[in-house]
Amino acid sequence: MPTPTGCAPTAKGNSAWLVQRAIRGISHCDFTVAEQVTAFDDMVKWEAGGAKPAGDDVVTPATVAATTYGCTFTKNTSGPDDSASTLGLRQIIAATTPACP
Repeated sequence: MPTPTGCAPTAKGNSAWLVQRAIRGISHCDFTVAEQVTAFDDMVKWEAGGAKPAGDDVVTPATVAATTYGCTFTKNTSGPDDSASTLGLRQIIAATTPACP
């Protein structure tokens, strides 16, 4: 989940309950359905007593500036439930950013 400015979980003592994942996107919330399902499944497993899921470092400037930022959890797997705008935006990203390893 995104953290609004001024509401850092560490300031409130809640950082143990936050996992943030970077998705390569152009607009806000242009996740594919596959990305949403993976994130939700990981959250449900965690809530049910599983291990805390992996996330991305979203605060270190050098990490965010890296050409590989957002590669770990971006899954450009399109499906019939993905919107045309999400699919179109993903094509733009693929054409304008370095490929993920």
